[in-house]
Amino acid sequence: MRNRLMIALIMTILIAGKGVASAKEDQMEVIEPYIAEFNYTPVANNPPGSAVVTFAVAKVDFFSADVTPKGSWSDQLKAIGKLDVQDDKMAWFAFPQVANFPVKFRRAIAEVLYANGFDIKGPYESYDVIPPAYRKMIDFYLTPKIKLAFSVSHVDKPGTLTEKVEVNGTVILEIREMKSKDLIWTMELPIQKMELISEMKPSFYTMTKYNGIMNDVAKGLEQQLPSIMNSIASAVAPSEMKALKKGSATRKGKTAY
Repeated sequence: MRNRLMIALIMTILIAGKGVASAKEDQMEVIEPYIAEFNYTPVANNPPGSAVVTFAVAKVDFFSADVTPKGSWSDQLKAIGKLDVQDDKMAWFAFPQVANFPVKFRRAIAEVLYANGFDIKGPYESYDVIPPAYRKMIDFYLTPKIKLAFSVSHVDKPGTLTEKVEVNGTVILEIREMKSKDLIWTMELPIQKMELISEMKPSFYTMTKYNGIMNDVAKGLEQQLPSIMNSIASAVAPSEMKALKKGSATRKGKTAY
């Protein structure tokens, strides 16, 4: 009888312990991704077509991000399918938080150029799909590129896994002559540094950690979009682009002889 009572007691303790473990698992934090919209409406600076220069805007070229130091990030990012295994860098652009960024950023650049008085053709998926007849109508092919870099440091906070994350970035603009594809102009515009804290319990879902981080990154990029567009509007000035176009015509003339 005692043996039966002892066995029953042990089973009760085991079941209760399993219940506590399940409850702890249920209490693990879940963070859903924030899907940034990246909406932007430019202010018209010049009458349409007044710049007498025509652009086509290429798809945005994203670079995988350096993480310094990599620490546990490489294994964690690999586990959730967000590691560029070719260079062991963070494929930040693969997160759903920035899924709208490629199309919206490209469109915003085209709209800013149009608001500056430039003519716009496209969009085209690549240079090669632009009809030959349209290539004759386009002066410049502008390619936007974006780089991000993550700097991670541990924060000593008992009972948590806490990291301070700094995110720096750069927007790169490259302009090529449409017909020759020669690179004739480039500019780098800094993205304002973003600082955030990732604080997780000792047991956490890996995707939850990176959803929290990328939610803040997406919100930061979304908030900075107007200032980035203002910088692009100032950088791609009609007077400078007219001079580039004139220089292109001069180079073509020299080449012909």
